[in-house]
This record gives sequence, structure tokens and C-alpha cells, in this order.
Amino acid sequence: MNYVGVDIHKKYSVLCAVDERGRKLREARIEGNSGCGFAQFFASLEGPSKAVVEACWNWGLVHDELEEIEQVEEVVLAHPYKTRLIADAQIKTDRLDAYALSTLLRGNLVARTHVPRRETRMRKNLLRQRLYWARLRTMLRNRIHALVDRQRGKVMVWIRTSAMPRQLRIQYEGAIYHLMSRGDRREPIFLDEKDQQQFLLTLGQTCCKTGWQVHAYCLMSNHFHLVVETPRANLCARTGPGYSATITVNGLCWTVAEPTFRYRTWPGDANASRRTGRAQLEKGLFVRDLVVMRIALSALLTFVASIAPVLANDSNLKSEEVYSAWLQMYDLKFEEAHRTLERWQESHPDDPLGPASDAAGYLFSELARLGVLESQLFVDDNRFKNRKTLDPDAQVKASFMERIGQADRLADLALRKSDRDARALFAKTLTHGLRADYIALIDGRGLKALSYTKAGRVFANRLLAVDPEAFDAYLGSGIENYLLSLKPVAVRLFLRLTGSETDREKGLEQLRKTAHQGYYLEPFAKLLLGVAALRDNQKDKAREILTELHNRFPDNQLYAVELDRLVATQQ
Repeated sequence: MNYVGVDIHKKYSVLCAVDERGRKLREARIEGNSGCGFAQFFASLEGPSKAVVEACWNWGLVHDELEEIEQVEEVVLAHPYKTRLIADAQIKTDRLDAYALSTLLRGNLVARTHVPRRETRMRKNLLRQRLYWARLRTMLRNRIHALVDRQRGKVMVWIRTSAMPRQLRIQYEGAIYHLMSRGDRREPIFLDEKDQQQFLLTLGQTCCKTGWQVHAYCLMSNHFHLVVETPRANLCARTGPGYSATITVNGLCWTVAEPTFRYRTWPGDANASRRTGRAQLEKGLFVRDLVVMRIALSALLTFVASIAPVLANDSNLKSEEVYSAWLQMYDLKFEEAHRTLERWQESHPDDPLGPASDAAGYLFSELARLGVLESQLFVDDNRFKNRKTLDPDAQVKASFMERIGQADRLADLALRKSDRDARALFAKTLTHGLRADYIALIDGRGLKALSYTKAGRVFANRLLAVDPEAFDAYLGSGIENYLLSLKPVAVRLFLRLTGSETDREKGLEQLRKTAHQGYYLEPFAKLLLGVAALRDNQKDKAREILTELHNRFPDNQLYAVELDRLVATQQ
């Protein structure tokens, strides 16, 4: 193993490589921080390498370039202030800093820091840039006001009343906004913790209706801050003059309008103001619901008319050979399933469903080998939290990731030709769900898995819009709703703010749809319903489901073991 320290600069980087004994192998200076230069340096070293960079100026670009190099097994991000060997050095040169980093990495003494995902870093950079320009605009405006005020005081009156008005926010899909609002005359808007809880509840309801995703929030006594993402470019709702929408709760009138949220506090007696606000809310909701009902009814009739031809036909997702491979997986015959899918892919090389199903075979085989599919692991929350660290098979993981990547590439090519390709949408739904399962159940990274779950839900909804009979698409959303509904109330509220779904009954209903009318994922949905029945102490229902699965898949000893365990607990 080689250990490489990378000292990053704006126009170049200095690299120093040492071996496991600490002997210096090579030094180099990469001009322009080019990816080709980094690749040539690591290619000249024998064997795999680990690299370490400091979290300094634009470290993300160099970090991403190093991660894409085949010879680099791991890229470590070092905390610059905690790397004392460099910070406290009397003599500091680029070569010495790079050598110090490589030496610390060899001894596993690097003060590591968290590396966010590339998408998260892009969003943070965009938000920082927006904040910078907003501060710069405010600074220039204040400077102009000060200069004019010094020269001619009367002009300042005209500027304050008519000059430099704030423009409306630019709205587009996926935009991220920093929203801030303060009470009139800096008066308190949250009198106690109940007001804050009511505000979060109202915000959660708004997110459910609008699809907003709240990445961060801060509630103070007289103001609040929100970082909101709008997937549908709907920050400002056109509901009347000024394009604002108002929600009145507990005597406070919250107005969502351009350019930000605006609070209005009620004067006078608090109880009287709350009664007035509640009456206005009921009146507003009643009138609004009448309008929404008429619009929704018209839209529903149009939708039913448009999908009527589709409902008359069978789903084009079904393939007998692929289905037989899935049945072999459920019966733990993974080698036979791989051979069946290999033969099918020879005649369907451009279909992403083949490699996606093959990836499922690798995942199921690894879950069975590691004992992750035992029901007790999911019925007992403490046992799940305290489960031992798993040791995944590196070769199986490599095959799994290879097939996932192949399925994604084929699906993306098909979606470029037609964004209504049902097979491609189903394959994308599968790959996101399989990634989420591997990361959550094997790697133990639940938060990371949530991002894949939410992304897969988008493709599942698109698939259902194209093919309403693709009942397998309900499985991912059903798992998300049911499992997240088991979390504590505070966690569920936070998850809803971040765009996750936590409705238990909706999740069970979606699992039933897949279990009753699904195709490839029907047995898996039934197994999950059996686990849900065990959690709810409905042992007769669980035994009925497990008995059916055991009769269909006699070679799968998991069902027999679960039935024996269930009988033992009832005696």
C-alpha cells in the first residue's frame, strides 16, 4: 500500500508518496491540478494507494478527481486546524507539507473530517454564493445611501420611498431559498414552545401540500430562518393580489409571499385574536376547498379518460423468463437465477430490466448469507440497533455495483429516447431501491439510504403515471412509509420536513397493492406484510402468510424456520 500526501494550491498541487515502511517513493508537482496529471502520478506507483488532502481552497475538485482514479482506494479529507504536524511546523514548504500528510496517513494519525456527497456540496456552494451576492448587494446599497445622505439629505427621503425596490424571487424547479421573517417592530412571534411546535406542524402540512423540502431551520423568539428547496418552482402561490397565501393558526397570521415569509401579530387580547384567527381560517379553508374540489373533479375526469386505454391493456413490464428468475431468487436458487438472466440478456442486450434483476440476485444472496432476512431482526428494534457489524463479500459487492451501473446506463439511454419508457422507469426504481437496501441493511447507513429511497420514489411515481398497472412500483414507497412511521414523533416530523413519507396506513396499503397485484416483487411484499403482522402481534395472520410462502418456495428454509419460531412462541 502506498500513502500519498497532496498539498493543494490554487494553480498547482505538490504530491509526496511513501511506502508502508515510510520510505519516500516519489514527489511531483501537478500544474493546473489536472486530472490527467494526478492519474499519471498514481499510475507510476506500484500497487494500490491511499491519498490525503486538507480541507482548504476548493478541495472538492481535487478530491473528486482523486476518487475517479483506479489506483486510489481511499481519499481521506484532513482537518486543517487539527493537523498539528503541519500547523505547528517551524519550516513550512510545499514538499514538507505533502510529506507530513503522507506520514500521518501511513500511521493512521490524520484528523479526519466529514466528506459530504457531491450533490450536497454543489447545493452548499450555490447557497453560499447566493448569500455572498445578497450581502454584497446590501453592502453596496447601504454605502450608496450613506454617500447620498452626506451630500444631500433630501435625496435620501426619495431613495427610501422609491429607489432600488427589491425584485421578486426567481423561481425554477430545484431552487434553494433562504427565507427569513421577523415580527413587526421586532415583537415576539413565538410566545412559548407550543407556538414553535404549532409552527413546525403547519410548516410540515405546507411541505406535504407543496412538495417543499426544508433542509434547515432556526426558530428564534421574534424571527425565524428556513432553507427551502422547491422541486416544482412553487415558492410563491398565485392566490390573489400580491401572489400570497395566508395560513392562520393560534392567533398568528402567516403569509407566504414574495420575497419572503411575512409575519403579522394580532393586537389586543390574545384569546380574542386567536378566536378571530380561527374563524378566518375556517372561512378561508371552506371557500378554498370548494374551488379546489371543482378543479380536482375536472382533473380527475380528464385523468380517468386519458388512462382508460391503458387500463384495458396488460402491463408491458412482464417477462416470463425474468419472472422465473425472480422466483428462483425467492427459493434461494441464486446461481440458477443468474444463469436464467444471462440467457435472457443475450437476446435482450439493451433492456435494463435484466441487469437490474441480476443485481437483485446478488443482493438477496448476500442478505441470506449474512442472516439479515431473519424476521426477529426487524421485529425487535433493540436487536436491529445493536446488531453486529457485517462483513460483506467484496466480490459480491463488486458484481452488485457493476450490474447496478449497467442497468442505470441502459435505463438512462432509454429515457433519453422516451421519458415514458416503462421498463426504464421500473429499472431506475429497482436500482435505487436495491442501493438503499444494501446501504441500510449491510453497510448500516440509514440516512444515506433515505436519499436513494426518495430518488427512487420519483421514478416510481413517473412509472405509475405511465403504467397504472405497474403495482410493483408501490413497494418502495410502502416500505418507506411503514418503516419511517415506526420512528419517534420528533424524528418523523423532521423526516417529513426533509421530504420523506411517514404514513403507516398508507405504507401498509401500498404493500398490500404489491402483494395482491404485483408481479416480480409480489412475494417480497407478502414477506414484509408478514413482518408487519408479527410487529402488531397478529400471529395468525403472520402464520398464514408464511405458510403460503413456504408452500410456494419449499427450498427456502427461511420460511420454515420462521414458522417453527412462531409455533414455539405460541406454545
